[in-house]
Amino acid sequence: DGVLVPVLCEDPSLQGVRRVNRVIARVRAEANPALRLTGYVVNQLGRIAIHTTYLEQLRAAFGADVLQTTVPAAVDFKLAITTGTDTRPFR
Repeated sequence: DGVLVPVLCEDPSLQGVRRVNRVIARVRAEANPALRLTGYVVNQLGRIAIHTTYLEQLRAAFGADVLQTTVPAAVDFKLAITTGTDTRPFR
């Protein structure tokens, strides 16, 4: 049994990771001793400096538990909404 935790590169998500760890420990102690953390997968990773900083902080704090694979931010949808068009021109 494993838990894969999605994490955004934002303060609330980084703070929430510690809470998730406490919940996993509690579930392990009370209901499922086999439960393990599979890892943290970073979602909506942008190309802005603050995201790089948060990713570095996350890796410094949680090491190998932070997966090397990340999910990039999908800007197509946001651009389509702001320009009033569909997503095809942005691909």
